[in-house]
Amino acid sequence: MDSSFSAIAIEDTPSNVNTDAPPPKASAPAPAPKKESKFLFLFTMYFILAFPALGLLIAYKITDNPLLQPLNLDKDAIADYERGGVAKTSIFVHVNWGVDHPKSSTKNDLQNLVSSAMDNRTDNYVFRFRNVPGNKAEVTFVVGPNRYGPYPPAGMIRGIIPALAALELTERANR
Repeated sequence: MDSSFSAIAIEDTPSNVNTDAPPPKASAPAPAPKKESKFLFLFTMYFILAFPALGLLIAYKITDNPLLQPLNLDKDAIADYERGGVAKTSIFVHVNWGVDHPKSSTKNDLQNLVSSAMDNRTDNYVFRFRNVPGNKAEVTFVVGPNRYGPYPPAGMIRGIIPALAALELTERANR
């Protein structure tokens, strides 16, 4: 029986295999990636993914154009941009300044007077001066569709109070 066993074993062994040779060595494991290449790969992937957003953010900061913030784009941002970056709920102080107005008071004096009256209640106001013929100065306060005035500089407090109230009501309605 032993002879048949060895005969079978001999038949299964291919004739071109050298049985005296040592068995083949196991292949060496692949070298671990270097830390530098991992860092370079991660940095490259981060750069590829973040560069478009970073580029748009830089362009937005330079131009203040909300169209350059595609993930933050809404109708209010576009409307604010079209209004010149002014908040939707603001008091627009329109001043018609006579070109022949006495030099004793200036546009800056009038702006400081209105600012001192409004600063303790709000900072949402914008001045717009327009030169008109004559020697009068008139102040009109605009909040949304509401217009208060024109008032002379001495009587403009009659327009500031209702403009502040309208601003407060508009802000409450938009909350």
